[in-house]
Amino acid sequence: MPRCQFMMIALVGLAVVCLTVSVCVMLVVATSVAWGRSYRVADCWIRTTAERTDSAYLARGAIVLNWMTSIGQPGWSHERDDPRALPKSMAESGDLARWNVFGIEYSSLSQMLIVPMWTVMGLSVICGMLMVRTLRSLARGGRNRMISAPVS
Repeated sequence: MPRCQFMMIALVGLAVVCLTVSVCVMLVVATSVAWGRSYRVADCWIRTTAERTDSAYLARGAIVLNWMTSIGQPGWSHERDDPRALPKSMAESGDLARWNVFGIEYSSLSQMLIVPMWTVMGLSVICGMLMVRTLRSLARGGRNRMISAPVS
């Protein structure tokens, strides 16, 4: 492979890894801010169509997605509430979780998915750490490969 072609591939790989690390860092910062805010005020975003109403809210360190079948005026709305007024778990909502993995709960009966913010934060940090490791490996391996790359 020609040396300039190898360098282009290495640069594209480096750019992709750097972009992924940047996205992970932004996600960690955004999750931290939302996590802290969720204990002061609960934010709820509601999307209504002619057939159904879907909502997503942040309250007490959890992201809750709820799919309901009800009829309403089509459109989007945003509401604020006291965080203690909204359920943080299936037990608080009066329902049993169909499954619970790493704190992520889902119930098909109430059509609700609850994701703790620590899970989002943890996955973002792990992804970022893996990308940094990949970045370091590319930097080390890239130098060795460029030195030993055949010159055309």
